[in-house]
Amino acid sequence: MLNNLATVYFLTNKNKLALNTYKKALKVKKLEQDTLSIAYTYNELAFLAIKNNALNKAKLYLDSTKSYLSTISKKEIWLRYYEVQSEYHKTRYNYN
Repeated sequence: MLNNLATVYFLTNKNKLALNTYKKALKVKKLEQDTLSIAYTYNELAFLAIKNNALNKAKLYLDSTKSYLSTISKKEIWLRYYEVQSEYHKTRYNYN
């Protein structure tokens, strides 16, 4: 539920609220040991960091996502990871 709320904040350009809400969601999901939701949240934190041009932070979030991928078979998480990673490289290296 918190991830959905954070996404709404992001889509309405309330990036600070989105960031704080994703971080809260991450804490909850870590307590629940919900690896799928953890990976999803790290993906979205990375994407938000890219949009805010915080590329070092984005890389850390992408690396965190990657650390969970070996335990996840859901293709949507993998596809989102590659999508965000692509966006990271486009932004970092000015691939337009």
